Amino acid sequence: MSTSSWSRLYVGKYAGITLILNLGIGLHAVDIFIVATIMPSVVGDIGAAAFYAWTTTLYMVASIVGAASSAPIKAGLGLRRCYFLAALGFLAGSAICAVAPDMLVLLMGRVVKGLGGGLLIATNMMLVREVYPEDIRTPALSTMSAMWGIAAMLGPMIGGVFAEFGGWRGAFWFSVPIIILFSAMAWRRLPENEIAPSAPRFPV
Repeated sequence: MSTSSWSRLYVGKYAGITLILNLGIGLHAVDIFIVATIMPSVVGDIGAAAFYAWTTTLYMVASIVGAASSAPIKAGLGLRRCYFLAALGFLAGSAICAVAPDMLVLLMGRVVKGLGGGLLIATNMMLVREVYPEDIRTPALSTMSAMWGIAAMLGPMIGGVFAEFGGWRGAFWFSVPIIILFSAMAWRRLPENEIAPSAPRFPV
């Protein structure tokens, strides 16, 4: 793999798309680590300790469902609208969690956010295949994988700051402006693929 293959990801017409892809993966990954860090503060505030683990479990299950939905949604909406829908779900889930008065609403927010996150990851993989030429697809996937390592460092640190100062709701609001910026970039930069004449069935 040549150095030029890597450099092409960050210059010219691919630079913006590479940034969008890494932000999408990064938001999903960082969120997992942030929530794991702030959950003691959440339970201390709104109670329902018995449902402590559900925040992660429901998020991951919803992510799987969201990822599995990517093919029929992309076929029905096109690539750019599919990506924007995923970002919108992630945004809505963050807002619901941030204002949740009790654990039930928080868990509903985690499900919505998980659906958006899973759809985001799956659509990222589609974008790599459809946007990048073959010789830079492997570097593109490698940079996305590296975001998980970065998230493992940043997520607990960010969550720890909010937990330390008793502002766990701020940990959910934290990602909102980033999601809005990222969504606007995606709408402007991503190609608008044609809508398929028939969509595949959801793989139940």
